[in-house]
Amino acid sequence: HPMESEAMNGVWKLVFFAKTSSINKDILDPFLKSQKLLEFGEITQTIDVDEGTLVQSADFIGFPGITGTVTTTARIIPVGPERMEVKVEESKIKGNELLDRIDVSKLEAVLPIDTIFQRVKGKSAETYIDTYYLDDMMRISRDKKGNLYVFVKDS
Repeated sequence: HPMESEAMNGVWKLVFFAKTSSINKDILDPFLKSQKLLEFGEITQTIDVDEGTLVQSADFIGFPGITGTVTTTARIIPVGPERMEVKVEESKIKGNELLDRIDVSKLEAVLPIDTIFQRVKGKSAETYIDTYYLDDMMRISRDKKGNLYVFVKDS
């Protein structure tokens, strides 16, 4: 039962991701890949089941040559032996460098994701994650949309 295991807690590094396909995405995919407006580097999740927190950090490179990190904080609630509900609270975008020369680390924006979802969709920014395999070094999970994630413990 992954949600009851102490192994769930810690820092996890994403090593494999498989997105479920959709017709609209498939049509736009060649265009989006050719534009390279945004690419992600290392992605980590820090989970603390006892505190009910999940923090995901993703390094990015965006057009026109800006690098930075997007950090999303969420509340998690175990709702079964394999499932955790995830309620996204906010995302923070922090710059790093522009064109490998200019320090933009003072650039930072906080997006109140839950508030935005409440106003636009009339509901909270919620999803769930099912974990199908967990040991001290590896975690395999799927989200609400069926996307597959493989994480390894970051030591």
